[in-house]
Amino acid sequence: MHFIWYVINGFQLVLIAVGSVICSLIAMVGGLIHHKFALWVARALWSPYMCAVLGVRLKFSGKENVPRNQPYIFTANHQSFIDIPALFIATARPLYFVAKKELLKMPFIGQAIWVARMIFIDRSNHQQAMASMKKAGQMILGGKDVITFPEGTRSKDGRVGAFRRGTFIIALSEDISIVPVAIKGAKEVWPGKTFCFRPGRIEVTFGTPFRPSNIGVSNPEELAEYTRKKVVELLS
Repeated sequence: MHFIWYVINGFQLVLIAVGSVICSLIAMVGGLIHHKFALWVARALWSPYMCAVLGVRLKFSGKENVPRNQPYIFTANHQSFIDIPALFIATARPLYFVAKKELLKMPFIGQAIWVARMIFIDRSNHQQAMASMKKAGQMILGGKDVITFPEGTRSKDGRVGAFRRGTFIIALSEDISIVPVAIKGAKEVWPGKTFCFRPGRIEVTFGTPFRPSNIGVSNPEELAEYTRKKVVELLS
C-alpha cells in the first residue's frame, strides 16, 4: 500500500511541477501587459488545477460576512502550501499575499509572483520588513485586498501559533478592517514540507470583519492576540 501511494504521489508531484511552470509562464507573459492578469491566472487556472491534482474537496462558509464594498486584510492560520490556492478559490477576489522573499528564488514561480506584485518581506531585516508592511497598508487603502499568515510559517502540529505583530501595526495605524480566516484540513492533504499527499476536504471559514478602533485595543500585540482568538474560534 505504501508503495502505491509512493507512485501516486510521485505522479502528482510531476503534475504539480509541470502545471505550475506552465501557469507561471502564462502569468509572466500576460502579467507584463497588466499585473492583474497574473492574479487571474493564479486564481482561475493554477489554484483549481492544484486542488484537482491533489484531490481537494473545497468547502467554504461565511463569505456573506465579508461585503465587497471595501478592501480588507485577511488573516489566516497556515497549515500547508495548499492553503494558498484554497484561499484564492474561496475568496474569489484578486488577493495580494504577503510572502517571504525566499520565494523569489523559486524558478518560474518566483518570477510569476513578482510580476503579480505580491509583497515580499525580508525577515532578517526589520526595517525592510516594516517598509513592506507599510506598502501593504498603502495597497489596502488604495482598494486592494491583502492576505497574511501572521504565524509567519506553517504550523507543524496543526495548532495556531502566536501571531506576529507586523500585520497589526499597519492595521492599527490605518484602522484597516481585518477578516479572520480559518483553514481546516489542509495539513492532512499536504502535511508540512513533505510530498505525502492525500485527497481530502479543506474547509475555509470567514469570520466577521472588524476595525481595530471598534474593539478597544491599544497596541499591535493586543490586536494580534484578539485576531488569533477569532481564528481559533472559527476552527472549533
